[in-house]
Amino acid sequence: MEKSVEAMEQQTSFRAEKVDWSGVLWYLLTAFLLSWAAWFGLYLPGIPDQVRGTAAMYGPALSCILVRLLRREGFADAGLRLVARDKRRVWRWYLAAYLVPLLVLTAGLSASLVFGWQHWILPETARQLHFSPTVLASIVATLPVIIVGLVMISTFGEELGWRGYLLPRLLPLGETKAALIIGIIWGLWHIPTILLDDHGFGAALPWLSIPMWVVVITLYSVFLTWLRTGSGSIWPGVLAHAVLNTYISFGFASFSVTNRYLGSPIGFVTIIPFVLVNLWIIWRWNHSQRYVQTMS
Repeated sequence: MEKSVEAMEQQTSFRAEKVDWSGVLWYLLTAFLLSWAAWFGLYLPGIPDQVRGTAAMYGPALSCILVRLLRREGFADAGLRLVARDKRRVWRWYLAAYLVPLLVLTAGLSASLVFGWQHWILPETARQLHFSPTVLASIVATLPVIIVGLVMISTFGEELGWRGYLLPRLLPLGETKAALIIGIIWGLWHIPTILLDDHGFGAALPWLSIPMWVVVITLYSVFLTWLRTGSGSIWPGVLAHAVLNTYISFGFASFSVTNRYLGSPIGFVTIIPFVLVNLWIIWRWNHSQRYVQTMS
């Protein structure tokens, strides 16, 4: 009986009976229009990439709000509660949201250091940025909580859209298909910042950088979908997204990256452990669905 209850809890309370393709289309058109307008429109007058990037991250959130209001859909399935009413021990999802990205990034970085592909450069980076030892120590000390918390302000803009609107409408396809579709769309949504701001793998080889970035983002999408469906809330995903963004930036600043496609924090050396995590998640989804079917 206990196993039956646990399996049933894996089934999301916000799953619709069929895909709302009309809502999906309107959401995607609006999200891409708003975000790409921010990236390209603010690029022309020379607005810094950090400002453009933050503004673009709120395109998905604004799209979610506009489409819900215009189509009178309400916000019941947006996952805005910190703790979903029908979920228990939600703290585990927040713990996983913080620790799993750290473990994956640490595994990739450790492999790079063992094989000698990267080395520690944080002191050099601090000197280039004219950071005193006190400032550098303050940044490192505040990174785990304060900086991650501040980054959550911007990652909320994306998660409210991708996992707060698009995911509930694609879930009738199943968690795996929905996560993969969102990952591909989400990856392509980043094209302007790859081309304009050298984001991710850089703009030098867009024919390689864009597909590689889509792969990385799709891996994130599976993990963030797991957090969303398991917790019933977007907030563990907001936290995990912020942890990834924060520590990936810290990784780039702290360790040499001679080859972004290979090294940590986003190259193959980190993609591999993330693939393993995703395979486990997909196995859990398939296992729980089969179990519920046998119990029905």
